[in-house]
Formats: sequence, C-alpha cells, structure tokens
Amino acid sequence: MCAFAAGTDDSPPEAAPPLPAPRQTPLEAPVILDRIDAMTRHAIETLLDGPDGWRPLGRDLVARWPEARALELIFAIVSAAEAIETMFAPGSPALASAAAGYKVAALLGVDLFAMQSLGLPHHAAADFIAYWRSDPWFRLV
Repeated sequence: MCAFAAGTDDSPPEAAPPLPAPRQTPLEAPVILDRIDAMTRHAIETLLDGPDGWRPLGRDLVARWPEARALELIFAIVSAAEAIETMFAPGSPALASAAAGYKVAALLGVDLFAMQSLGLPHHAAADFIAYWRSDPWFRLV
C-alpha cells in the first residue's frame, strides 16, 4: 500500500494557530484613555512642582491608579515629559522637569523588567508595591 494513498497518512494533524491576544472591549478603551490622560496631567503637574517634583511621581501614580497596567504609568510619564518639552522654549528651566520625567519612566521600566525577570507579578501598577517592599535599596514605600 502506498504511504501517500488517501486515508493512510498517520502524521499528527497540524497545530491550531495561536489565539489572538484578548482585545479590549469597546467600553474599556475610553476608560483606559481617560485614565492615561489623568495620569499624564498629574505627571505634568508633579514634574513642574519644583526641582524635586519628580521624586514622588512613580509612587503617586501607583497609589492613585493601582488598577492601571504597569506600562500605562511609563507611557503617561513619557507623554508628560514630551508635553513639557513641547510647551517650553529651549533654555527654559522647566526642561529639567522633562528630563526628570524621562528618568522616572526609565526607572519604572527597569523595575518592571526586574519584576518580569524574577517571575513576579508585573502587569498592574499595584505590582510595583510588592516589588519595592522586597527591594532592600528602595525605602520609600
């Protein structure tokens, strides 16, 4: 009997293609965009609140929006820094606030990478709190 005859193929069936990532429902998208907008406004205000305005920013965002995705915080801070750069002329002292915003976003990104690498929960903003409490160098929580 020929191995290529109809009905004689014993090979396993092809694997099903992977399922697409779950999409947001139409009702979730406006909520997320409103939340990011509020976080961005808060970040702008905090960054422009003086030379040390950047220090509480990450903790404040986590405390106010613990349900947000961790990457939403980073996105909002980068958006705030970019908005500050756009609003102020070159040479303005306010541009230091934008640089500080990029720094905070980078630090949160590093924490997020560490959380992921260690197998810790890392999807929600609230997940930062557990990580910060376990970090012996982070004493601000």
